Amino acid sequence: MAQARTIVCGVDDSEAAVAVADSARWLADGLGARLLVVHVVEEPSVDPEALRSCVRERSGANEEEVRLLPEGPPADRLLETARGEDAELVVVGSRGRRSLHSTVLGSVSRTLATQADRPIVIVPPEGPLASPKTTGGESASVVCGVDGSDHARAAAALGGRLAARLGYRLVLVHALQDVKAAFTY
Repeated sequence: MAQARTIVCGVDDSEAAVAVADSARWLADGLGARLLVVHVVEEPSVDPEALRSCVRERSGANEEEVRLLPEGPPADRLLETARGEDAELVVVGSRGRRSLHSTVLGSVSRTLATQADRPIVIVPPEGPLASPKTTGGESASVVCGVDGSDHARAAAALGGRLAARLGYRLVLVHALQDVKAAFTY
């Protein structure tokens, strides 16, 4: 029997952690993957059992699904864990506790998006990714932006595999800039 794939979900102690964990749970359930919820310990003086309990409560994860990681840069610790677990995806929030410092992506999600050696799912603060399989009679979709680059081709291939495993359709979007309009400014 093949070993279940793993999804690593990084959470902090912000309110957004609930949406991030919900999205990771939905992906794990839909893809038949094992979920591992991790939290990087930022203050060594914090009681580990109290912190583990808080992470479990906030994320809805069970005891076996929660792991506290030692102090260090959260993005580095998440990537080390993802590599060690051979995770197929890493799920994080777009902004955590330091949302005032970054308007679009937080420092951890930005670092992961630019340095990871595996796919990263970034959950917006508005809520989880989970959606019904069908909406108004139409199949749900995995939408993937492409631009002809090698990275876009890899993203499209991954999007296709995820869509097939989830029973969704794949929609590839390639937006072209209106060059004439750009020069009128």
